[in-house]
Amino acid sequence: YKRQGDNNLFSAYVNIDHHNVVGDHCTFGPMVATSGTVRIGSRVQFGAGIVIEPYVQVGDEARIASGAVITRDIASRATVKARPGSVVRPPRG
Repeated sequence: YKRQGDNNLFSAYVNIDHHNVVGDHCTFGPMVATSGTVRIGSRVQFGAGIVIEPYVQVGDEARIASGAVITRDIASRATVKARPGSVVRPPRG
């Protein structure tokens, strides 16, 4: 299955693969690609050219910079820069 929430913005060449869940109010820059069984929270912001490995969860209100390769879970409200899996700032809160 695949579930998409409401009010999401998908730019050109975005690929949301099988068994993915996408929350509400997310923005996807060009060329974001998810592998299977990825769970994305609500109000997540993605830059361009991002790859997300299988079985990863991205928490609500996370921000992911262009060029990032996501190989492990991202906490809610975390900011991730383009260096693979590197968290720039811990969750806001």
